[in-house]
Amino acid sequence: MQRILKLFKFQLDNKFNIFKQKSLKSFLVQASKYLVTIAALTLALYLIFSKIVFILGIKINAEFVAILLLATQCITFCFAIANIIGTLYLSKDNELLMVLPVTFNQLFISKIMILYITEFLFNLLYIVPVFLTVGIIGRLSLTYFIMLVVIVPILPLVPIALASVVSIPIMFIIK
Repeated sequence: MQRILKLFKFQLDNKFNIFKQKSLKSFLVQASKYLVTIAALTLALYLIFSKIVFILGIKINAEFVAILLLATQCITFCFAIANIIGTLYLSKDNELLMVLPVTFNQLFISKIMILYITEFLFNLLYIVPVFLTVGIIGRLSLTYFIMLVVIVPILPLVPIALASVVSIPIMFIIK
C-alpha cells in the first residue's frame, strides 16, 4: 500500500504540480482560482438557465434531474475513455514507472487513482455548477444540496469503470 501511495503522489505531482508549489500560499492561490472558476460557471449557468426555464416553462423535478444526471454521466464517460487511453495505454511515463521496484498491479492501481482524481476534478468543474444551478432555480430542498455533496465524489466511479472496459477494444483498434 505504501508503494501505491508513493506512486500516486509522484504521478499526481507530475500531472498537477501540487507538491512542487513553493509555499502553501501558492497552493491556496491555485485552489482559490479553481473555486472561483466553479463559482463563475455557476453564476453564468444560472443567468442562462433561468431565462431558458422561464421562456420554455420547464418544470424542474426529479425526472428532470435524473435526465440531466444521465446526460452528464454520458459526457463524463466520453471524456473518461480518452483519459483512460491516454493515462493507461499511451502515457510516456509508463516505461519509466515500470522500471521502478513496483508490481504491475501497484502501478495499475495508482493509475486508476489518478484517473479518479482527474475525473473528479473535471466533474467538479462542470457537474457542480449545473446541479447547483438546477437546485437554485428549481427551489429544491436542502436535502438536494446535501445529497449533491454526498454524490459528487461517487459520480466518476461508474463512467471510469465502464470506460475502462470499453477502452480495451478501442486500443486493439488503435494499435
